[in-house]
Amino acid sequence: MTLVSNPSRGQTAGRVAMAAQVALIFASSLTALAPPEHGPMLLVPLTSHAAQNIDTLVAQSGAVLTGIGYLPGSRFVQGKRIRLLPQMLRSGVLVVTGSPPLCGKLQGK
Repeated sequence: MTLVSNPSRGQTAGRVAMAAQVALIFASSLTALAPPEHGPMLLVPLTSHAAQNIDTLVAQSGAVLTGIGYLPGSRFVQGKRIRLLPQMLRSGVLVVTGSPPLCGKLQGK
């Protein structure tokens, strides 16, 4: 008796393995950008309205402005994620980990 392998089964397994690897890489990169519980964070406005209001939003959240980012309207702050994240997301501002020496200019320099 001759066993004939099914090539489509091998291709399916390969696709599933590739999809799992892509998902793992994607999840890892999201974790790397997740804002810390407290500390330096980069705020990136996603709309022109958010960019116009970002300084007011920072003040309302109790965070301290520490620098200007390279992306238009972006700001570095020192603050608490629990106070920043909900308000910023509602206002169209992405909050990620980051600090001015790596990704922007220090405030006042």
